[in-house]
Amino acid sequence: MNKPLLAGLLISASACAALFLGIFVPSPAQSASSSSAESSISRHPLETRALVDPEGVLKELPPLIQAAGSSKDNKELAMLYLAQSNACRVIANWECQSKSAESAQSAAIAARLPELQVRALIAESRGRMPLQDFTRSERLLGEAVRLLKLHPNVELSADVNLAYSSLSYTLGKHALAADYAARGLTALGDNPALLIRTRLLRNQSRAMAQLGDIDQARTLLKNALVLTEQIQDPKLSAELYIEDARIARLNNDVPTQVENGNKILALSVQLKNSQLAGLGHEVLGLAALNKGDKESAIRELASANKTFRELKLDRDERRVLRALLQSMMGRSQAQAEVEPLTIRLIELETSLENYDRTQATDDFNARLKYVQQDFDVQQLKAASALAIQRENNLAIRQRFTLIVAGLSILLLLVASGFYLSQRRFTARLQDANLQLRQSEARMRSIANNIPALISHLDKDERYLFSNAFSGAVFGIDTETMIGKTVREVRGDSLYKDLQAYIQSALRGESVSFEGKSEVGEKLYYYQTNYMPDRDANGNVQGFFALTFDITDLKLAEEELERLSLVDSMTGVANRRHFEERLAAALHRSQRQHEAISLLCLDIDNFKQINDNYGHPVGDAVLKAFADRLQSCVRTEDVVARLGGDEFAILIENPLPESGEIVAQKLLAIMQKPMQIDGMTVQVSASIGVAFSKQNSSSDALMKLADQALYAAKSAGRNTYQTIMAA
Repeated sequence: MNKPLLAGLLISASACAALFLGIFVPSPAQSASSSSAESSISRHPLETRALVDPEGVLKELPPLIQAAGSSKDNKELAMLYLAQSNACRVIANWECQSKSAESAQSAAIAARLPELQVRALIAESRGRMPLQDFTRSERLLGEAVRLLKLHPNVELSADVNLAYSSLSYTLGKHALAADYAARGLTALGDNPALLIRTRLLRNQSRAMAQLGDIDQARTLLKNALVLTEQIQDPKLSAELYIEDARIARLNNDVPTQVENGNKILALSVQLKNSQLAGLGHEVLGLAALNKGDKESAIRELASANKTFRELKLDRDERRVLRALLQSMMGRSQAQAEVEPLTIRLIELETSLENYDRTQATDDFNARLKYVQQDFDVQQLKAASALAIQRENNLAIRQRFTLIVAGLSILLLLVASGFYLSQRRFTARLQDANLQLRQSEARMRSIANNIPALISHLDKDERYLFSNAFSGAVFGIDTETMIGKTVREVRGDSLYKDLQAYIQSALRGESVSFEGKSEVGEKLYYYQTNYMPDRDANGNVQGFFALTFDITDLKLAEEELERLSLVDSMTGVANRRHFEERLAAALHRSQRQHEAISLLCLDIDNFKQINDNYGHPVGDAVLKAFADRLQSCVRTEDVVARLGGDEFAILIENPLPESGEIVAQKLLAIMQKPMQIDGMTVQVSASIGVAFSKQNSSSDALMKLADQALYAAKSAGRNTYQTIMAA
């Protein structure tokens, strides 16, 4: 077995370590040790016990949560939801983990405890990662960073950096993952926090290994292993042993692989964990295969395969089956042994491929959403100008609305004064009524003509007033809103988003927030301010709600983001977008052991076209060339202009001949001359095709395609050449 494939297999095994939080069952003493390592962070006892007995904790929690909610003990409620989130994480129920953490956030906000709110944000972010909701995960961590600036906490700051590191590693951004881990260690300083420190060292180690710095990765991992001896946490130790085995395989260090495999097997006996035993046998089997001992390799891998099949761990079974069948190659194995294994592998490949295909589109879109907004200089200026203008507009509108709202309230008080005067001076009844109606009319006229939603609500969340603009947005008569609650008017879904802010306003806090919702099949983006309404004694008797429609600004921002990914001349992907797509595709190919084909293309003698016909015609040729490229590929393939007349095509999971087929299609379609402004222009292209089944880097794959392109040019142009990765 070649070295990259071995590394790929063990990378998959290393990925299993992420599941160990739900696989290992530490003893109470070990749990206590882990807890003491982070003593500055307060936790509910059930949260710690969830590591030992997640199912039991999940059964105990519902009545406790109901009791805490009934007594309005928001601190206890937030900690119980965090315990529930931790238990769900242990059993790998990511939806449950995310929803529980979201509930913990609401309770922490109500309890006005920023530390619990930050912990809940981190917990939900980690739950969103396995669901591939990377945009939401990043935004949650961003909110945690904002809160930590107001309420500093060393360990939570390090924990946020740990989460950022894991997110970056998942997306294949290994340099960024190493950087975030380093930031987390810097944030810890002299603070022991052994669990967080060990995990940061682990993340930094595996990122450095992916970046090719094996010596540094090994040093970091050794430091992490030393720390595990102090905290005596077997689950974390096992994660590090598997990572150490992976690095040892990259170094062709068989003794270290065997040592780690035996340690993992010892832990499997201690913890009575079958999956861990399977992983230990897999490490030993791959080590035996690496040193050429196929008999031992077959024995160990067969044991691992049997364990994974009994546990119904399909992906683990498929990974081991591939290695087992490869170890049988070249040996006189009986057909009765090889055939059923081959049939089983085909079954697993088919079932997992069908599942992965259903996830592919969501996975692709989720990863694109997470890409950092690294605009070109002009785009940065445009985005900055738009943001500044938006801030100024919102500030002006808010000041104007607040002034008008104050005048409206003043007019209402004046009207009330006239009403009292009416009762005292009956002789002036008609005149007072007239002035009252005029005052009310002026107040309503002002409020109704403001382009914002203005409402006044009492402490029971019932509408006392709502302006005409509100009725226009919701398509209802505002009079029908009076006396109804926010939940009745806005619906359960939107009320759930608003509830925490409403409670803050009724506690006497001024709050401002943004959101989006569908009203009448139209999507609105809004910015809302809640201000408490106090009586003469300063007691809160309700609140005022001022909401602005910022849909146009949001849509402009989204359009700006889209334009940043597209080449303005040809309409295909630009270089930055292509590099991001290539990095994501390479990461997927590493996880799923799939091939990648990359084509680099140049228009032959393009300078002569510009010189003979002029640059406008040259630009039209570039656009027509891009259109022909797109007509030769699948919808999911990526066509990009890298600059000038340089183009590239990225094909994921291709057959070995897919790149050549696309190249042949393009050469055939280029035989037809282009008609540009009444002129006939004959255009040809040189094409370099690179095909790789290995875990190549972006630079390595681009270098192969460039070499193939130069070979095509040397062969006389108007042709293609192919290079297969070694």
